[in-house]
Amino acid sequence: MARVPAGVQHLHLVADLLLDRGIVDRIRRFVAQHPGPLQIATEVATLQLETNATGELPWDSAMARLTAERSRRRWPREHFVCLLTPTPNDQHWFCLPDRDGGRSAIVHVDDWGWITSAPLEAATSYNLVQAVALSAAIASKLDLIDIVHGIRADDPHRGCLADFCADKSQIVFKLRTADICGDCLARAESMGVPEAILRQLVSVLEACRRSALGTARYLEEPRPTSDAWPFPVAVTKDKAVQTRDPVERFSRLIDHFDSMVRFACIARAALEGKNIALGPRPSLGDWVQQLRQGTADPATHEAVRMIEAEGIVHLRNEYKGHGYVRSPSEYSDMNTHLEGVLTDLAARLLSPLLRTPLVIVRGTDLEDGRHVLFGHRATGSNSMFRSWRQQLPEGVDAPRAGIDNFGALALWDETAARCHPLHPFLREEICPACRHPRILVWDGDQYIDVQIGHRVRLDA
Repeated sequence: MARVPAGVQHLHLVADLLLDRGIVDRIRRFVAQHPGPLQIATEVATLQLETNATGELPWDSAMARLTAERSRRRWPREHFVCLLTPTPNDQHWFCLPDRDGGRSAIVHVDDWGWITSAPLEAATSYNLVQAVALSAAIASKLDLIDIVHGIRADDPHRGCLADFCADKSQIVFKLRTADICGDCLARAESMGVPEAILRQLVSVLEACRRSALGTARYLEEPRPTSDAWPFPVAVTKDKAVQTRDPVERFSRLIDHFDSMVRFACIARAALEGKNIALGPRPSLGDWVQQLRQGTADPATHEAVRMIEAEGIVHLRNEYKGHGYVRSPSEYSDMNTHLEGVLTDLAARLLSPLLRTPLVIVRGTDLEDGRHVLFGHRATGSNSMFRSWRQQLPEGVDAPRAGIDNFGALALWDETAARCHPLHPFLREEICPACRHPRILVWDGDQYIDVQIGHRVRLDA
């Protein structure tokens, strides 16, 4: 049985020309709220498809067109490709994987209002997850009839992701359970599916399940994913979310974007042992260019393509930096779109970095003959950081773990048992403007206090 590789799993979306692009964007954003190894490509391809005499999409010809599009765009065989179409298919499945194991699938984007209160993007995202899971299983040489429950009489429905619902009204049961049964989890383990992928898929399924419940409006909102983000990024995100005035909200969303790009540049340079080559007063465009040139990470390059395609730096210059203030309604519309784009960017720029959390190393202890680093974990938007302790492997002390100075900000790599210092680009210092301890972010010949907004100079 072929095993599922670890690392980033790429998913390309192909949209039927009949499908509204706004629906595609809503689906992408729904999935992007649950960061992990599965990452949806920024570019969405389009296809014009032909139907049969009854107005249905013939499975064979549609899959052949999708396979040809994959070949034309030179998407690697190990990448997933899903066609989203509003047209029913002649197999009457909402999710049709390639039976030849080509990691391709057709997903029917339908009006779900007649069976569930779940929004269209939630129900379709459920089928998208199912498409990826079934495609991976078939690519691992498993037979579709042995994977899907409900086709054979001796294998009834279980409320599992792999249930087949001949009666489409049964789909609401699947959505309300949004579960993966024990047999399917065991099969995933035998395929070598990394835990990070399962966690991401389960997170998407749980969001689908909550949205399908009749009591959904009474449920407490889940904790925001920014709790795990590095402080400079999380605090700017929360400042934007808490702002109601549309003009001010736009300004803070741009600050959040700026902070995200800066931190990604700094973190990537530290993790890959590279230099940051910027002048004394770098612009936002300079940081984006540094992000492009400073790493070979494919997810980061995908993020840069999205930044350029969306023209975010131009938006900042036009609406905040050099242009006149527009009407509040114009900012409101722009904010809605920008928030979705920033969610997608966070999935690409921050998700890979969550494995190396931002910490402040205060000192070291000795326990049972082994060195222990202690300090604070500088994640989330609350500046009252949680305590952090990490025992080092036998024979490894602070210098061997990458720590030369206590009180320094660093990324902690648990796998390598090593810290990657971020000095001088991130520093914890007494802010000269307000005399409070702050995390300050490098801005050439000055530093920015991202929590309050001060711009100050520090001694080397």
